[in-house]
This record gives sequence, structure tokens and C-alpha cells, in this order.
Amino acid sequence: MNDPKHNKLIAGIEELFYKNKHNILQVAHGHKTKNGEFTGEKSIRFGVLKKLSTEHIPASALIPPTVTIDGVVYKTDVYEAPEEVFSVPTYCYNAGTNTLPPTAPAPVSYNRALTRPLSGGLSISSPPPTGYVDAGTLGGMVVDLFDGKIVGLTNAHVGSEPGGSIYEAQVPQCIASNTTFGATASAYSYIPIQQPSSLDNYPNAAHNIGSMKRSYPLNPSGTNYIDATVLNFTDSIISTTSWFPLCASFFVPPIFATTAEIDGLNSGDPVFKSGRTTGPVGALNACGLIVSNTSTTLNVSYGFATLTFSDCLSITSPSTNTVVGSAGDSGSFVYATINATNPATSAIRIVGLFFAGDSTGALGIACRIDNVAALLSLSAYTGTPVTATPSLCSYVTLPYSTYSNTISTVIDGKIYWQVGRI
Repeated sequence: MNDPKHNKLIAGIEELFYKNKHNILQVAHGHKTKNGEFTGEKSIRFGVLKKLSTEHIPASALIPPTVTIDGVVYKTDVYEAPEEVFSVPTYCYNAGTNTLPPTAPAPVSYNRALTRPLSGGLSISSPPPTGYVDAGTLGGMVVDLFDGKIVGLTNAHVGSEPGGSIYEAQVPQCIASNTTFGATASAYSYIPIQQPSSLDNYPNAAHNIGSMKRSYPLNPSGTNYIDATVLNFTDSIISTTSWFPLCASFFVPPIFATTAEIDGLNSGDPVFKSGRTTGPVGALNACGLIVSNTSTTLNVSYGFATLTFSDCLSITSPSTNTVVGSAGDSGSFVYATINATNPATSAIRIVGLFFAGDSTGALGIACRIDNVAALLSLSAYTGTPVTATPSLCSYVTLPYSTYSNTISTVIDGKIYWQVGRI
């Protein structure tokens, strides 16, 4: 988000999406295809419900062979996209039963087990309202640049409200009068997180691992770039190996990819994610994953409403029988091997935060990690001994008319983040 060239590209993609002159479902910057194969050439890609021959398309709706954005001419490409994308979508490995709690064989069972110290890819949830259970994924440990503490990172729809409630999509972030989780503002000063999730072990206070620290509000009427929440932990459950994602094939702590590195991802660069439901998928195992679009603008259904997201990663698989992600994988880190074809310069980077997909699981959508890092002020945790135990927080009541849409504000030199209204 600090790269002017990239920002102009995204603005151009968003303009094409909102104008919707060509009756499209998605617009993206990604790899051009020919005869179903990725060519490695970057293009502006238009996702349509069904590809038709030109004689069946009105002249006014034809997608031109090129488009110009900020003075740069891009070839265009057309691909079939799902009609609807869900925040909780519908297997390389056996995902187990639907019993309560579910059971699954290894390696998926590792993602759902009680694990200390914490690691990336674990099953987590915030304790749900009475009557149902839920699950998401702890993407991994990161460093909060505001105070230097080690914190966890997952999706807002996983960790910012009990049971992954839909209320996090409202502005302000939480509604303190919501009787689903207490009726006072003080109830939002501590939203606990459990590992394993309530779906995998039922609500169990003995398995509380921390609390929500801050969440970036989702905007139901404008453009969103991230679905992300930061979690407080304590030193007792973090170690210098907590950066490691379960069942990964790499053993050097990866850092966040830069904007240029993400923009430069190729369809041949291996991708890996480790999530609660599908387990470890991609990279060196038989279930390959790739980033097919590096900047996608699309609509995502959150059940109660449809939100527009922009500058997202589209993740697919070269193998038709591989599920990219499924319900419960939300919050997983997405890793990619940068410059995979050049061993001298190749490196594994964290490139995204998985949050959505289509109903079949064949398409995954992730927030770009450069946007997450910029909007929540985070950096990668690489195993250096750093304290995780949070500092004391304070809460203030501010006029709703002035601060209802404020993400954060500074008062007397201290930053206050939006957590709710009375």
C-alpha cells in the first residue's frame, strides 16, 4: 500500500470492477492463460461466469484485447470465475468426520490437536454463544510494531467476536449492546481465544490461550483490503520455534514478502498453507497450489451481506482434485517460494492471509500480507526471543458521532483502537 505504482494499478482494477462494463464477476492482475495453461505473462484478467464465443456477446460488452492503466498497456485475459465467493467455503488429506468433536487421521489431526507451545496452522476459536461451536486457524506469530510484542494473527471473522459472529462486519467493530456476548462495553475488553477450537474440543476455558488485541474493521459499504485480527498471547505458550507452520517442509523462519515480490509471483512458484480443516497443502507435497492472480477485486459473501474486497491473492491448484481450502481454514498463512526457478535467489516468504473461497474449495482468496502488515503495523516473527505477555491496556468512552467510523485515534500520546460502542 506504500508503493505508488502498485496503488495506481489497483485503482485501475477497482475502476474496471465497479464500472462492470463487461458483465464480469472479478477483475485481477495475474497470469495470462492459453489453452488452459499459464503462460507466465502478466495481464489484466476478467472473471466471467461462462466464457462465450465473440458472436454470442454484444459488441458493447466485448472485452478488448488490451487495457491501459496509468499509461501502461496490458494484454487482457478471460477466465471462468465462481458466481459467488464465500467467507466460509465448502482434500488432499482426509479431513475427517463431521461428528462433534470431529476426528481426522494424520496429518490433519495435528492441526486440530491441543498444542503447546503454539505454532502456525492450529485450530482456534473465540468461545461461541451457547448452542453452537466454531473453528478457524491461527495463521502464525507476528510482531506488533506498536509495542514490540509477539502476537498471533488470524481473520476478523475468526477471532474478533465470539464464535466468529457476523457482527465484526459492522462499523464500529463491535456492538457492546449485542446481547449475544454481554451488554456492556467492558465485555469487549477481553474476548478470549481458545486452542483447540470449540468445534474440536467444545468450549473449554482451560484451553484459553489469550485474547483479541485489535481488529481491523470490515466495511460493508466500501472497499475492503484485509480481514484480519491480532491476538494477545503470553510468554508461557510461545517459544523461538513458534514461527513454524505445522508440517511445513522448510526450517528457516520466513519474512513477509514485499509488494514487489508478491507482484512478481509466477504461476510456477510453489505455494503452501497449513489450516485447521485441510491440513498442510501445497509446496513439496502431491497437492500443488499456485497464486493465479496477484491482485483480484471481487465480492465476498459473509452470509448476512456481501462485501467488496480488492488487491487480494487468488489461489488455485494445477491438480483438479486438490481442495485449496475449506471452512475452518480461515486465518491460515499462505507461503510462496519467491524466484523458485533461480535457486541462488529463491526464498520462502509469507505472502497472504487466507480468508475466503468458492463453494467447491477449488478457489482460495487471501489478503495480501503487505496490506495486512501496513494496516495493522506488523512484521514477521523470525524466532528471536521477544516477550509476548501483553502490556496493560486502558479503555475510554468517546462520542459516537465523532468516532463511530474511526479505526484508531491518538489521545495524550497513546493509541486507542476501536472496540465497540455503548
